[in-house]
Amino acid sequence: MNKEQYAEMHTKMVEAGEKLLTGIKGNEKLSDVDKALLLHDRIAITCQYDYDTYLNDYSNMPQSSYNAYGVLVLHDAVCMGYT
Repeated sequence: MNKEQYAEMHTKMVEAGEKLLTGIKGNEKLSDVDKALLLHDRIAITCQYDYDTYLNDYSNMPQSSYNAYGVLVLHDAVCMGYT
């Protein structure tokens, strides 16, 4: 990827991260455990496991399925992306 593509992807990741943290970041009423559970639930609700690509052609699975970009921006990933 070139510099411009990287910058665009980075911006999308930051925006997605901020959206995910809405109501959590800086909320002193929530414990750390509550914050972690909310993040977990939001990711579980918004992201789906990339079964279609995985089952149809594992060798051509998009790189985004393996990273946080797939989870946060594309909402589609495999277990490595979730981690």
